[in-house]
Amino acid sequence: MRILLVGASGFIGRHLLRALHAEGHSLVATSRSGQGSAWPGVEWRALDLALLATDAAHFRWPPWALAISRMSLSLPASPWPISTCSV
Repeated sequence: MRILLVGASGFIGRHLLRALHAEGHSLVATSRSGQGSAWPGVEWRALDLALLATDAAHFRWPPWALAISRMSLSLPASPWPISTCSV
């Protein structure tokens, strides 16, 4: 399965990335810089959610992406509440 993993360089995302990769999934992983651990079959793309909130053209969503899950833990001071989920 091809999976778009938003926040793949963070604590939760990198563990999920490892597990999905081990299961043989094809992954498009995002981080603010567009860089992360080099894994065969993983394509990295830059995605800054704060920038995306003000500039919708910042990231072109793949047409095959049916569900998107943001793999980040929000702290009380974070502008991104933990309940945020895009589908």
